[in-house]
Formats: sequence, structure tokens, C-alpha cells
Amino acid sequence: MRGPSVALGPAFTLMAWVLNPTRTAYETVIMVGRNRVFYLRSGRPTFSTGNADLAFGSAIADGMWHHVAIVSDGATLRAYLNGAAWGAPRTIALDTMTGTLQVGAGNRGSRNMNYFAGTIDEVRVYNRALAQGEVQAAMNLPVSGPPTVLTLTAPANGATVLGATVAATYSVSGDLSQYDHVHLYLDNDSVRMDLDHDGVYQFANVPVGPHTLRGVPARANHSEFGTAATVSFSTAVDPADPTPPTVALVSPLADATLSGVVTLQAEASDDVAVAGVQFFVDGVAVGSADTAAPWTAPWNTASASDGPHTITVRARDTAANERTSAAVNVTVANAPSNPAVVGQWGPVLPWPTAAPPVHTLLQRNAQVLMFDEHTGGAGARLWNPATGAFTSVPTNSNLFCAGHTVLADGRSIVIGGHADAYRGIPDTNLFDPITRAWSRAADMNFARWYPTATTLPDGRVLATSGFIRPGQAADTPEIYDPNANRWTALTAATRFNPMYSFMFVLPDGTVFNAGPDVQTRRLDVATQTWTDVGGSFIT
Repeated sequence: MRGPSVALGPAFTLMAWVLNPTRTAYETVIMVGRNRVFYLRSGRPTFSTGNADLAFGSAIADGMWHHVAIVSDGATLRAYLNGAAWGAPRTIALDTMTGTLQVGAGNRGSRNMNYFAGTIDEVRVYNRALAQGEVQAAMNLPVSGPPTVLTLTAPANGATVLGATVAATYSVSGDLSQYDHVHLYLDNDSVRMDLDHDGVYQFANVPVGPHTLRGVPARANHSEFGTAATVSFSTAVDPADPTPPTVALVSPLADATLSGVVTLQAEASDDVAVAGVQFFVDGVAVGSADTAAPWTAPWNTASASDGPHTITVRARDTAANERTSAAVNVTVANAPSNPAVVGQWGPVLPWPTAAPPVHTLLQRNAQVLMFDEHTGGAGARLWNPATGAFTSVPTNSNLFCAGHTVLADGRSIVIGGHADAYRGIPDTNLFDPITRAWSRAADMNFARWYPTATTLPDGRVLATSGFIRPGQAADTPEIYDPNANRWTALTAATRFNPMYSFMFVLPDGTVFNAGPDVQTRRLDVATQTWTDVGGSFIT
């Protein structure tokens, strides 16, 4: 794509999102004139000044989206991948360049060449050097187009809807490049998501009275954006069906004594249809209304005080008629003074060091291995909660900022650690709580500072994330086989994962990455492939 003529001084920033599935020798990302060319050289971010080609870091992983940026302050050229520094800075001396802005292909005269073999999005060109924080902010800020506007077309503002079913209709217009679905909020209820793009969503079991409906566009990761819409309306009983439903509480029985979590159960019927059933304890709703038979709800009696309580249940039909059952009296008895039921706090314990533990690992013998920031492995201790005793169990590796998990034989495995801020070590340390002894295992292929260690179903251990050194993340996962005492790098699964990656084994043996990225994904260690799952609600 060819754009307007652009003047770039010695200080500038070029950036874009790229998806590079095939990786060829010379692929232009952004070009300004002849002497400002940002391209991928066999997947490696490279900048051409016209006189020299300056490459940064290693080749990026193909087959997935990456944010790439090149920043010049006039004397130093820096590259960033996904917001992190990529490769070593390069010294340059550039003058002002004026030329045509071109995206996705190089240019020689009237002939295009060196095409980008993939997809480019969110291109930005700045006539100044952005700081790393600004690069990260721009990376997460979509290029704006026409505003995305949601319009609620029904119910109309001020309308009265008959019955307990409200059909909300809407349209979304403007820039739809980020639009994925709609979030709808009825009064103070939790969000309802309409995912099928048909412009209609039905709310069932809506009580009689005034209501407020709000709709807002949402991205695939469930973040909201654009222009929302709000309408106020009322619901009333449909006069075509004046007969209310019948309802009775069938469990628990009257005068029952309850503890723990119990199931509340009702029977309800109507001459047309029951829209929903809501249980109440002492007039306070228990959870959300049940909108499908059997009519039940769990009640944690620990949320109520010991003593007498009253349970009722209310049924609503599709015409919005309501009926409340006769009250049932029960007694809650959870023995709140019994430590065997609710537990208890012990006395404050003296701590053996001024620094609190940063890492704590529960051992198979109910003792706790711990080490802190200041003393690393040299200050490792084993705490016996039964006796309060602390036993020194030092090791030579600095274990601050390590990752850890438990092996199948009950030993703890501690991977990586601290050489300096954001600079990891490749050490693998094993701890046996029975012998209270450490042993060194094979080093990892990559130094890691704050990695994540995950025990796999076959007893192997997956290492992900962490930093090798400042600006260089350990993007390649690797697996430790305790039987062979060997680490194997999963080179095909190389991708950037932030520190403290939240990794959980799923029933099918794949590993779920729940964060800190908003985009969650699964790793199949057998095929060394990542699969996007969806956006997290937690950002």
C-alpha cells in the first residue's frame, strides 16, 4: 500500500502488527523513501539506512501476530518486539529523509518488490523517538476509525412491555474492525453477552416495574469500547393471562436443622409457563433466579447466623404474574465456635530473619520450604508448623525469582533464579524434604528470572517464561525429564509470555495459559503448538 510523502528527521518511530506465516528472505514492513526501510530478514527485524542493514535479535516466531517497532533518537537505533527490547541497540547517524510512505512492499522506481508474505495491521509512523512505555501503550491502542456506535431499537425509551419476557433489539454501526459481540446490562444484573450477531437478545423472567437497559459494543477479549446506548422502560402483567402460578417449597422440611451447603427445592406450575423461581432466606434472595425446572438453588448456611431462619420461594409466569409460597421455618447450626468446623488462628510466631519469605513450598511431610529475596538459596529454611522449628537447608544457587513445583516422587524442583535484576540463571535444584538435602540437576537451556514451573501428567516439568537478561525474555518453553535428567527445548512453541505466566494442566493433557496476557491460550507440548482460547475477563 502506498501512502503520502512523509518527512522523517533523524528521530522517528515506525511500528506495526505483523503476522508472518511463511518467512521469506526480505519482507518490507514500512518504507519511507529509499533510506528508511523497516523489514524482516528471514524473520529477523532489520532496518536499512540505504548504506547498511542493521539486524536486531533473533527471528520472530512465525504463524502468530507480533508487534514490531523501530525507534531512532538520531544517534541510537532500538528495536522492540511485543513491547520488549529486541536485540542490542545500534549506533547510527541519520539525516532528514523525505519520501513516499509504503507498507508491505519495497519500491525501486515504479516497480514494487520485496513483498511482505503475510498480514500487516495497525501501522504507525512518528516523527520522534518514542520511549519504551509509549511503544507499549501504542501497541495496545487500536488505530481509530469512525466511531463504533450501538443503537438500541427495542424496547423503545419510555415503552411498556407486557409479560416477563423482554426482547432487546439493537444495531451496531461505524468502524466494525474491533467489534465482536455486544454486552447488555438489565438494571443491576450481571452482563449478558449476545455472541451471534443477530441483533436480538431475550431477557426472561423480568419482574413487573421500571427497568433500565444498557448495551455496549465489545471486542473479542470482552473489553468494551465505542458508544453505548441506554433506554428506560417498564414491564406490566399481560392481561391476556391473569392467573398466577402455584409454588411450594418442598425441601428442606419445616423445622429442619441445617448445616453446610443444602439444596433448596421447589415445585411450581402454571396454566401457560413458569418463567422463573427465586428462593429467599429471611427475605433476601439466594443467588439468581432459576429459569428452568427442576427448581433448585444451593444455599451455604454458613452465610447465615446460627439460629432460626425463614425460607420462601417466589414463582413468576411468562405473563409476569407472581406468587410467593408459604414460609418454612428452619434452624441453622454450624457450631461456629468449633475449630474442627471453621478452623482457628494460632498465635503470632517469631520469624528467624528480618526479611519475610518470598517463596514458600509445601512439602509432602507437611513442612514448608522457604527462601527470601536477600539470601536466596543460602538462607533457605525448612519450617515445621507442628513444632515451630526452622531448620537451615542452604544451597549454592540464588533461588530468589525462581519457579517451583513438585515432582511425582514428592521432591520439590526449583528452576532458574537470580543473577541480577531481570537477569536469570539456568540452575535446576531438587530438594528432598525427608533427607533435607539439595541436589543439582541438569541446567536448563535458557537462564530464567521468574519463570513458571508446571508438573505435567507424565511427571515431566514444563518451564515457561522468565527473563534471560534485561530486554530478552526466555520465549522458548522447555521440558525437564527427571528420569533422564535432561531438558528439551520446545523450539516450535517459541512465543513471548510475560513473567508469572499462569499455567494449568487441563484434563486432556494440554496446558492452559490463563494470563497475565488478556488473550488466553493452550499449549500442546506433544505438537509444540499454541491455540488461542479467548479473552480473559480479568485485565
